[in-house]
Amino acid sequence: MVMPCPQCGAPVLGGGCPRCTYRKPKEAPKGRELPLVYTAPGGEPGSSTTPVLQETLLATGARSSNLVVISGGVSEAANTAAGTHDGSDSTADQLQVAGDSVDIGQGTLEVLYTVTTSVFSGTIDFVRIICRAQVTDPQGSGVIIGDIGTNTFGVAVPLTNAYASYTLETDVDPGDGLPWTTAKINSYQWGFLITAQSGDPNDASDSEVTEMRVEVWGH
Repeated sequence: MVMPCPQCGAPVLGGGCPRCTYRKPKEAPKGRELPLVYTAPGGEPGSSTTPVLQETLLATGARSSNLVVISGGVSEAANTAAGTHDGSDSTADQLQVAGDSVDIGQGTLEVLYTVTTSVFSGTIDFVRIICRAQVTDPQGSGVIIGDIGTNTFGVAVPLTNAYASYTLETDVDPGDGLPWTTAKINSYQWGFLITAQSGDPNDASDSEVTEMRVEVWGH
């Protein structure tokens, strides 16, 4: 549609009037418009990479252990696979140490269980071992650390003189340093390594783990 010049009435063509000095005003530039649904880089609308709990794996099969005596009297007592998730503290994997009147009791115990098969098919962000444990003697001491196969992981956490939950977490396979896959999870036995030390040569103390589960977190 051709508009008349507001100054002289002649038709305005292009940017202004061919007869007088009138020029059409320029339009202000429009701002950048976003689509109604904005897709952030790296994902579909509404997608999330926040890790969520995908599976809980429980001990169901074989138990293996490795007891190391450092000094004094050292022995172990075994839990059962079912006993690791029965909601009770009446059964436990125990590292029992006692002084021999000369040396304090010291030792370590590695315990591994076959757990239920992982079937998660997404991306695995990290795996947790959650244990319920304690050291029995206030004068004694012990730590717990995550263990799979022949590899420990994470930071050794001191045990307290009362039952508490301990979270042992790893975001890569400690065996090769690479991200977790379902096949890798299923290739390992899972468990923990505990230490115990009596308070003095005439004392005794136990490190005990009553419950254990493995959690797979991913997206």
